[in-house]
Amino acid sequence: MKYSSQYRNGIKSISFRSGVPKIEKISYALELKEFHGNYELFFNSKGVLTHSVHHDKPYKCTMVFGYGYGKRLIATSKLHTEDQSLLELTQYYYDKSNRIRKEVNWNFYGSFRWNDNDKAIHTYKEDSKIIVLPKSRSSDVEATFITRYDEHGKITEEKSFSEPSDLISWSRNEYNSAGELMREISLDENGMEDGVYEYLPFKDGLATGYRYKSIKESYLKEYRYTYDEKGNWNSQVVLLDGEPQYIHERAIIYQ
Repeated sequence: MKYSSQYRNGIKSISFRSGVPKIEKISYALELKEFHGNYELFFNSKGVLTHSVHHDKPYKCTMVFGYGYGKRLIATSKLHTEDQSLLELTQYYYDKSNRIRKEVNWNFYGSFRWNDNDKAIHTYKEDSKIIVLPKSRSSDVEATFITRYDEHGKITEEKSFSEPSDLISWSRNEYNSAGELMREISLDENGMEDGVYEYLPFKDGLATGYRYKSIKESYLKEYRYTYDEKGNWNSQVVLLDGEPQYIHERAIIYQ
C-alpha cells in the first residue's frame, strides 16, 4: 500500500498538496495552480492507516481501510465523498506466510450493476516477487510486474511488461557501501540504458534529492526535498532543465 508506506512513527495525519508555479500576467506575482493528486491520510495511534480523502475530479473520493487479525489489510472501499456511494471494493487474500497472494477488485462507476472484477495474482520466490494482472475481459491485456531483491531485501530490479512481451518499464538500482540508493537506471526493451536517476548526497541518512537525465532525449529533471525536524519531508520541488515545474508539499500533524 503506497499510502501507508508514508507513515513514520508518531504521525496522526498527512496533508499532501501539489501545484504548478505560474506567473500572473498583470501583477507578475508567482501563483501556484492546483495540480492533481491532492489528498489527506489519517492514522490511528498505532500507526495504522484508517482512511484517506482524495480531491481529484471527477470522483472526489474517500478510501476506507479494513483490517483483520494481525493488522492484515482485508479490504479497501472507495466512496464518493459527496453522496457516499460505493465506487470500488478491493479484497485481499493471504498465503500461509502472511503475504498477499491475490487481490480482487470490483468497480461501480455509474453502472446499474457491478462490472466484471479485476484480479492481481501475487507469487514469491527467494529473491523476487511477481504480480500478474490476468485478463478480465476480452479487450484487456495481461500484464506482469517483477521485483527482484538482494540478500538484504533491497530492490535491485523492477520490470513490467504486457502480453506477449511489450515492455512497460524496466529499471535497475545501485547502492553505495552504506546501503543507500545512489542510482536507478532505466532500460529500454533491449536492456540498454535510456535514462539514469542519480540521488544527490545524503545528509543524516536522508536523500536531499535526485535527478533524472535522459540519454535518448536532451533534458534533465531534478527533484529536491526539504525535511522537518523529525526527518520527514515536507516539500519537494521538481525542476525541468533548471525551471520549476511542480511543487509538492506535505503538512504533517504528529500524535
